[in-house]
Amino acid sequence: MIILITGASLTGKTLLAQRMLEEYRIPYVSIDHLKMGLIRSGKTDLTPEDDEALTDYLWPIVREMIKTAIENRQNLIVEGCYIPFDWRKDFDEQYLQSIRFVCLVMTDSFIDAHIDEIRDHNSDIETRLYDVDFTPKSLKEDNHYYINGFAQYGEQVMLIDIDYEDTIKPIIDSIDLSDNTIIRTSGSLRMYHIMNSEAKLNNMMESQITREAAWELLRKYNKNSFHLQHALTVEGVMRWYAEQLGFADEVDFWGMVGLLHDIDFEQYPEEHCIKAPKLLREGGVGEEMIHAICSHGYGLHVDVKPEHMMEKVLYATDELTGLIWAAALMRPSKSVQDMELKSLKKKYKSKGFAAGCSREIIEQGAEMLNWPLDEVLQKTLDAMKDCEARVAGEMEAH
Repeated sequence: MIILITGASLTGKTLLAQRMLEEYRIPYVSIDHLKMGLIRSGKTDLTPEDDEALTDYLWPIVREMIKTAIENRQNLIVEGCYIPFDWRKDFDEQYLQSIRFVCLVMTDSFIDAHIDEIRDHNSDIETRLYDVDFTPKSLKEDNHYYINGFAQYGEQVMLIDIDYEDTIKPIIDSIDLSDNTIIRTSGSLRMYHIMNSEAKLNNMMESQITREAAWELLRKYNKNSFHLQHALTVEGVMRWYAEQLGFADEVDFWGMVGLLHDIDFEQYPEEHCIKAPKLLREGGVGEEMIHAICSHGYGLHVDVKPEHMMEKVLYATDELTGLIWAAALMRPSKSVQDMELKSLKKKYKSKGFAAGCSREIIEQGAEMLNWPLDEVLQKTLDAMKDCEARVAGEMEAH
């Protein structure tokens, strides 16, 4: 296994690598050490301040070191800033199966609350021989740079928000060297034994947190009844789709993705789908569910593209459920039970109605599913009819 650690300056990347070395006895390579060795030996005219040029210069070397370690079935920690945002394009799928990527970034609130500690401890693990002057503003800009840069390529980052130790402990504890990809060599031909990503996702869908735990986790960060009702509605819709589309054995997983999809929206609307991974991991949610949840923010807040059928359904129906519910409230019955497609389409075509529900996203979702828009509208309306009474009952109970 290769553990590839990157992130903004002063986020504790080196400390995390050191902790992993101590915990698992995995060899550790610092890209900073490689950089300074090449600079001080006169092998390059670049300076420590030439960040962009250094990435172009160092990454090809680091990339081939990683490939060599994987081919020789060796575990290795690689840590440093000089990892390009699109690093995955340089590896075939066989190699990617053996790489665990970790990117550490700090939130604005953490920087504001801990700026003095960051200054006091910036050389605890390694002595910095070059200028490290910084301000809260420059730190925030650096961290936003990493968040936005990796988001463009669908990477998730680990947000240091309240406590550094609480952030890195789940990372350290999650390392499982027994799950490393096996690379078998026979003569000059390398045969790669990997698990199909779709099959792996489906296997992981069988074991997640309980529905009760998911509901409590949602309520920890959401108090507004509108948000809770929306979560329950999307949960019901997702369960209906799982049954209808032949994923009955995954119905609980689909439902909990729907239930938790907006977990961070009420408290962190500006960091929607960015803050979510931290909250979900702390609640015991697995990485596949986190990916599925964050994928509904594709093109808006993150670049985690919907891939599984379940993720595409969530993307297409999330906004639509809000529009359908708004249309129901306009009816004398205040219900979807007597709503028909013709009436829904009329509301859908009215740009001024429920303007906050993006028609563009709904239509993009329909394209992902390769379904006509009318089919998405009708199916989602049917799904909401199916779960309306259960949602109302649960809202009354809470």
